[in-house]
Amino acid sequence: MSHGFLRGAGGGVITFNASGAGTGAYQGTFAVGINAAGTVAGYYYDANNASHGFLRRAGGDIVTFDAGTGAYFGTIAASINTAGATAGYYHDASNVYHGFVRAPNGTVATFDASGAGTGAGQGTMAYSINTAGAITGSYIDANNVYHGFIRATSGTISTFQAPGVGTGTYQGTSAVSINTARAVVGWYFDANNVSYGFLLTP
Repeated sequence: MSHGFLRGAGGGVITFNASGAGTGAYQGTFAVGINAAGTVAGYYYDANNASHGFLRRAGGDIVTFDAGTGAYFGTIAASINTAGATAGYYHDASNVYHGFVRAPNGTVATFDASGAGTGAGQGTMAYSINTAGAITGSYIDANNVYHGFIRATSGTISTFQAPGVGTGTYQGTSAVSINTARAVVGWYFDANNVSYGFLLTP
């Protein structure tokens, strides 16, 4: 069973569990991001192995939410920005991935990158949101090749591939983080399945 934790500036460690988190093997609470206000974002697996997103406020209150849910699939909150907007992805009953952004008021919008595959294990995964609300992540196409994307605050999605990227199955570009200036970092696999880091400048 996994438990979330928060290490304060003074070095003290606070552990916590989302309400509803399962207590079996591979279940529990997974904290993955924290913003300047001390709000923690993450996800948990319940007793039925469905995943749900959560936000833990600095005072300790925990809010849970779903973009999609069900046994062995559900919601993965991956990043939170200064304003409290959260980005991540969910996988539906067909095991297809879809991106989402949860606004600070709790409204959840889902999205898919153009070209994302619709088969099991394919689709759109959002990994990082910056201060302005721009989101980066990856999508897997119908040939199981990875591509990077940036979703602007307007909702417009642009896609890209790193130079020298492979185009075979499970090769391609994985974008994982975006900063305030909209620079993106991640990695890619070439045709020989060798991994390289990349920086996409604004």
